[in-house]
Amino acid sequence: MGVAVSISPPGGAPKPDPARVAAIRYTIVDEPETCVAFGESARAALASLNDRALAETRTGDLGECRLLLDHIRDHVAGLDPARLVPRSGLAGLFDSRSKRLKAFRAGYASADSAVTQAAADIGERVAVLARRDTALETLWSETREAIAELDAHIVAARSWLANEAVAPVMERVAESAAPEPAGDALQPVETIAEAGAEFSPAPVDGPVEALGETPEAAGSGAEVEPEVEADAGGSAPVLSEAVESPETVVLTDVAEPVDVVELAAEASAEPEPETAPEPEAELQSDPDPEPVHTPAPVASLPHPLETRLTALEALRATAIGRLPLLRAAQNADCRTPTALKQVCDGVEAWRADWQDALGLAGKRPKKITPDRVRLSQATSALTDRIDAAGRALSAAQGRRAELDARVAPAQTTIALAA
Repeated sequence: MGVAVSISPPGGAPKPDPARVAAIRYTIVDEPETCVAFGESARAALASLNDRALAETRTGDLGECRLLLDHIRDHVAGLDPARLVPRSGLAGLFDSRSKRLKAFRAGYASADSAVTQAAADIGERVAVLARRDTALETLWSETREAIAELDAHIVAARSWLANEAVAPVMERVAESAAPEPAGDALQPVETIAEAGAEFSPAPVDGPVEALGETPEAAGSGAEVEPEVEADAGGSAPVLSEAVESPETVVLTDVAEPVDVVELAAEASAEPEPETAPEPEAELQSDPDPEPVHTPAPVASLPHPLETRLTALEALRATAIGRLPLLRAAQNADCRTPTALKQVCDGVEAWRADWQDALGLAGKRPKKITPDRVRLSQATSALTDRIDAAGRALSAAQGRRAELDARVAPAQTTIALAA
């Protein structure tokens, strides 16, 4: 787990659950077929969410809402309270307030039906926008969770690959740290002492004379005959014991004693062969040596799991790029539902004021004098709400146009990758 904890997802994403990483890591098998399909469930889930996110950011046209607002405006503007006043002069002899009120009530009934239906349609669009906002929020949360699940797979695979790369190095370190068996290079003291015993001088009864080569013999290379001593009784000449015994070491007059161990070490040491210096003429005769052909290194193929991780990380980057688009789609319509809802409420307030001002609030129409000021104020209030909703729609459409410009390159990238 030490390597797993040290590996973090790129892009500043939060670290996945270590328990989940460990569970995924112990399911990895070093087989090509298994490595190629590693994390397939997490990959498929995130790919599906990416497609949904791309579709959701391009849906929800607001053009119909603008048409409905214009429809309400036209019908409300067609009801002018000034038509309740009869004409003056001779034309007013054949005109009366009751006739005008009756005609005005008929025009209001027709406009009220159309405005009420348009307000109901706007209410449906508001409900659609609210459901879309909820769907975008849910999609954003699901995408984030799917990215975290894919991060757990990527971190587990990276940890496994890191351990696979470290294992051969640790084996070589362990082999180099193992103690080597004792060889024959070092000899025990007993062996050196035995070797030195071969060089111990043989005992001599009489005085030992130093034997050496005369200068003439050394220069000519001739053999030196040993000196002959004559017996005191006149017998035949006898060679000295120092010449007859090959094991006898002839001692000269030396002031210091001979170290037997040093003699053994010098005897066992092999003379170093002398290397003859290379002639300079041969080195200078070939100033431009032929280039030695070095074979090109063989490129090793990446591990199948490494190739799989490259594809998973590309999908992860695409999903992370979808998250801002989802938020942008939510922010594009954040004010539109409220503005449209205010229009629906304004229509209800307008209907109530007009019905009361025209004497239509009860079960039967009443004979009243309509309040033209009240009717005009109710119409102005509804028109103001329609204007505010129109401005909100224009801003939302502008933000959606910018969002479509950001989504188009993403669709092209996905098409090229496919």
